[in-house]
Parts: sequence; structure tokens; C-alpha cells
Amino acid sequence: MEIKYISPGSIFKVVAAAYGLIGMLVGVLAGLLAFGRAGSMHGAIVGGPAGGLLAGLLAGIGAGAMAALSAVIYNVIAGLIGGIWIRPGH
Repeated sequence: MEIKYISPGSIFKVVAAAYGLIGMLVGVLAGLLAFGRAGSMHGAIVGGPAGGLLAGLLAGIGAGAMAALSAVIYNVIAGLIGGIWIRPGH
């Protein structure tokens, strides 16, 4: 079986969701750890858990965009020289 085409939209959704979720979890945990060390209320809000959520969201969007671009490049190359062969059940 040969993989000849990968949908950029489909891979964007999956990668953005996975990396966004991981990024938000890590970002919120890091924000909570830094929350107690903030010197002012402004620093606590911008760099605290809310900042971690925003960082995770942006990481997910960035990772999804890179995965979609990779899918487009793969599709062009697979069209020129063939796709990846996989052997099920092995």
C-alpha cells in the first residue's frame, strides 16, 4: 500500500489540537510555578496561567501550520517520485 496524498487541512487539525493541548498544559503549569514569583499583579496576569494558555494556543497553531506545509511538500514529492510504501500486518 502506498501513501500518495496527505490532506494538509486534516493534518493541520490533528497536529494543532495535539500540540495545542500539550502546550497549554505545560504553559499553565509553568505559569502557575511562576505565578508566586511575579512582582506585580500585571506580571502575574501576563506571565501567569493566562500567558501559558496563550503560549499553548500559539504553539498549536504554529505546529499545525508547519505540519500542513510539510504535507504540501510531501504531496509534491510523492507526485514526482512516488509515495511511502507501507506493508500492513508486519
